[in-house]
Amino acid sequence: MCFWGNEDVLSYDKVLYLWLKNYTIINRWIIRWWRRMIGYFIQGFVLGIAYVAPIGIQNLYVINSALSNNKLRAYIITLIIIFFDISLAVPWSYGLGLAVR
Repeated sequence: MCFWGNEDVLSYDKVLYLWLKNYTIINRWIIRWWRRMIGYFIQGFVLGIAYVAPIGIQNLYVINSALSNNKLRAYIITLIIIFFDISLAVPWSYGLGLAVR
């Protein structure tokens, strides 16, 4: 015998109890899902910063070379940097990171 009395009768207390029981199960699932998503978000944010931070230093190098060298040399340096940026970014965006693991 349960705390709400006769099990054959569907009383308000029983409905409320079952609803709260299912609600806590759903709540636990949502909390676990949210924690996983926050973990993925933080991981992506850190990887994004790790990807963008060297580009900032690279831009400083390009600006410095453009100010201190002639136009032709600055264009050559810029094209080399663009080539290596693209050649490194494209394979990683297509999943080469999985092969490294």
